[in-house]
Amino acid sequence: MPINIELKAKVNDLQIIREKLSNFKKETLKQKDTFINFSPKGRLKIRCINDAKSQLIYYERDESRAVMSSKFNIYTYSNKEKSRKALKNFKRNYGVICVVNKYREYYRDGSVRIHLDNIEKLGNFVEIEVVVSKKLSESDAYQLAQDYFFYKLSIPYDNVIHKSYVDIFLNK
Repeated sequence: MPINIELKAKVNDLQIIREKLSNFKKETLKQKDTFINFSPKGRLKIRCINDAKSQLIYYERDESRAVMSSKFNIYTYSNKEKSRKALKNFKRNYGVICVVNKYREYYRDGSVRIHLDNIEKLGNFVEIEVVVSKKLSESDAYQLAQDYFFYKLSIPYDNVIHKSYVDIFLNK
């Protein structure tokens, strides 16, 4: 499975971060993540993007550290009907843990993916993801994620969140 290095923080004002990313192309996404009660080891969700495209995403993540390492697989559905049937079957067979609705501004700077998220009922968050590759080792990805998060975007360490959005919802 591919490996992703992540950092996430709660922020009050996304505009400050937007200004630091103004040189990068922005993509705005409306996402609905339906988390399925599937595996005690990881998370399974069906993500609907802009009411058009859907993905089945499975991931396993250690959330005990500020910088989280995540193993993941993503399957993209070829059409809406297939994703609707899959969601219906997953709901019926396993049940739903939670649904997370978000508006995401997506930026990319080389191998760094930056998400500015407004999560319904939770507020604003910044998330950095760096995918480990042949050209970028896991330790280098950790360093790159931290440098980007704390130095380039100047996010205070006290704002770091060690949980997924679904876990924040469930513990709220």
